Amino acid sequence: MSEAVQDRVIALYEHLLESQPEIKFVNMIWYGGEPLMRKQIIYDLADRLMDISISAGVSYTGTMVSNGFLMTREVAEKLFINGLRTVQITLDGSQPFHDARRHLLSASKKGTYQRIMENIASWIDAVPLSVQVRVNIDERNKDAVTGLLDDLVDRGLAPAEAASAARR
Repeated sequence: MSEAVQDRVIALYEHLLESQPEIKFVNMIWYGGEPLMRKQIIYDLADRLMDISISAGVSYTGTMVSNGFLMTREVAEKLFINGLRTVQITLDGSQPFHDARRHLLSASKKGTYQRIMENIASWIDAVPLSVQVRVNIDERNKDAVTGLLDDLVDRGLAPAEAASAARR
C-alpha cells in the first residue's frame, strides 16, 4: 500500500467520522493475502487511526486474519499496543495436512505449522489478544480436524473441552 493510498484511507476515515458523528466505535479488520507481510504499514496506519479516533471520541480496536507465520511475540505485542484485540489464525488441519497445503515457497517447501504453533505459544499467555482458530475444511482434510484440536490441547493452546466437543 503506497503512502498516497494510506493518506487516502486516513482522509476517508476522517471524513467518515466528521460526516457521521453518531459513530462511537470502529473495528478495523486487517486481512487479505497475509497482512503481516507489510506489518510496518499496519503499525503506522493504526497509530494514525487511533490518534484520529481519540480526537473524535471514538473507540478504536483492530482485528486481524493471519496465517500466524510472522506473528512472533514482538509482533503480537506491537499490534496490541496499536489497538489489535482479536486475531484469527487460519490453519488447514493437523500438521501433516496443513504442511502439505501451506509450505514455504522456497525450494525447501518446508511446512509452516510448527512455526505457527511456536509463535502462538510465545505470546498466548503474555499478550491479551483474543485468539480464534479458523480451520479451512474440505473433503481432503475433514478427518484431520480432531488431530489439530488434540494438538492445540496438548500444547496448552486450547481447553480439553474443545477436542471432546469436536468428537460429539
